[in-house]
Amino acid sequence: MNTILVTTDFSASSRNTLAYACGLFGNEAFTILLLHAYAMPVTYTTEGVALAAMGDAFINAEEQLQEEKQWAVDNFPGVQVRTKAVVATMMDALRDEIEATAPQLILIGALTDYDDLWTWDNDLLSTLQDLDAPVLVVPGHVTYQPLRNIGFACDYKNRNAAQIRFIKWLVEYTGARLHVVHITRGNPHDPKARQENEALMQELLLEVNPDYHNIEDPHVIPAISGFAKDYNLDLLIVIPHRYGIWDTIFKQSHTRRLARLNYLPMLALHD
Repeated sequence: MNTILVTTDFSASSRNTLAYACGLFGNEAFTILLLHAYAMPVTYTTEGVALAAMGDAFINAEEQLQEEKQWAVDNFPGVQVRTKAVVATMMDALRDEIEATAPQLILIGALTDYDDLWTWDNDLLSTLQDLDAPVLVVPGHVTYQPLRNIGFACDYKNRNAAQIRFIKWLVEYTGARLHVVHITRGNPHDPKARQENEALMQELLLEVNPDYHNIEDPHVIPAISGFAKDYNLDLLIVIPHRYGIWDTIFKQSHTRRLARLNYLPMLALHD
């Protein structure tokens, strides 16, 4: 059975992300794994105090996880949820779970809007780029609606088979229309190579019959935002290649530009 991993810190944003996961995957084909990671505070100075405090925190986390599970079951009949609490950083917990269960998708709730991404925990920024699994970030105020239009911000380069398989699976599972959008910030350096890469992408995605859009605009995020609104996108797929445009945007000095996309869940696929 496919595993959908949802992280929680028991905040309102995490509850919203759980609701999003239940809405999208609340059927017998999936099990939602609700994961809470508890990192021991560095202020614990003695072994006895640390063990006692950690034990209390762990019991409390287990109780809260059961409450979250019950809420999901009560509100989404048919959903299958299991819970897990671990003593670890969230990144370590996610890496361990990826190795153990190979989740189909990881969902994380954004504690704040994308424009405040630089205030997020560094682990979350790393998650968007480094984990060997697809990661969907759900803004705290975005509630689940059936996916009708999915955008794929594509540079036609550095694709791999796993990315293509996942995109095709998601489109087929949701029945959404896929829009492949390519933004160029000026005349392409090698137009022939771009045309060849675009033709190859069209061949790879032929089964899901996407619409292709090429936009010339020096301002990538405003162009993507305008496109998303024009085509009523419900979700945006990005591939944050190292040293590529999305990698740059996720850095602290650039993330305020992502404010334009605060209304849109963002799915990061990895190289």
